[in-house]
Amino acid sequence: MKQGFLDGCFDGYHAGHVHALYQAKLHMGYNKLVVATHTDAEIAKYKSPCLFNYATRYKMLKHCKFIDRLLDASEYCTSLDTIERNNCDFFFHGDDIILDANGNDILSELKRAGKLVLYPRTEGVSTTDLVYRIDHLMRGEPIPTNGNIDYLKGIFNKITRFEPKRQEPQKVIYIELTWDLFNDIHIDYLELIRSRYPDYKIIAGILPGSNTIYNVYEIAIVLASIDLIDQVVIEPTRIDCDTILTTSNHLQCKFSANKIEHLNLILNEIEYKKIIINRIIQRFDTYKVKLLKKN
Repeated sequence: MKQGFLDGCFDGYHAGHVHALYQAKLHMGYNKLVVATHTDAEIAKYKSPCLFNYATRYKMLKHCKFIDRLLDASEYCTSLDTIERNNCDFFFHGDDIILDANGNDILSELKRAGKLVLYPRTEGVSTTDLVYRIDHLMRGEPIPTNGNIDYLKGIFNKITRFEPKRQEPQKVIYIELTWDLFNDIHIDYLELIRSRYPDYKIIAGILPGSNTIYNVYEIAIVLASIDLIDQVVIEPTRIDCDTILTTSNHLQCKFSANKIEHLNLILNEIEYKKIIINRIIQRFDTYKVKLLKKN
């Protein structure tokens, strides 16, 4: 069995990361995809400080359904030695050029060895783009999300067709949130619900928000990659649920779960976004060069 390797910062786990992981896994088929993220210190050597620390980034990847083996960490400049040391046959990377501090192509060694597999980068979403959007939010301007909805729908549809059909469980639980800026608070809650209701199908409904950083399809792509979620509903109309973790009135359910617990999660979701925004404000001078390039 062959193994492919993909690493990255995966800062602010977003639709671009998910699409990259999906493309790599699709290429691997029944072979294994090995993935690693970099430590905070390693990233700081080459780029701006991370918005999300290593523990958070690792937790996101731990629950990505496209990853077969998750390593503890990897060096930023992936070498042929990195691939061979992890018993992998080739390395996946986006189709952009990555240079080191001296302006050298860090992938040149892998290219010469025939170990490099390139995939198309996802349009309109990146961690730099996240900073750009939050910059607009801070200035009271409309948030420029990815307007190519047909493109995002296509990615979402591909990802949701990835797994074979499984036998539908008899019980369903529905969780409705904005799910914006998906993070470890969401993961912790999903782990709790999964442990509490192990035999239930978990449906994640996306609640539209007026000031969300990402649009519903960008959010849906991320949710579709998480192994704790069985189904993503973008525009819920009527769903039969055994348990409902929301106050929505368009759903039928047999009983209601702890609504105070769910309300606390909504408040935590809002508070977490404030933390990330404040983090960007504190480091804005560091990110300014990237924003100028984007503008």
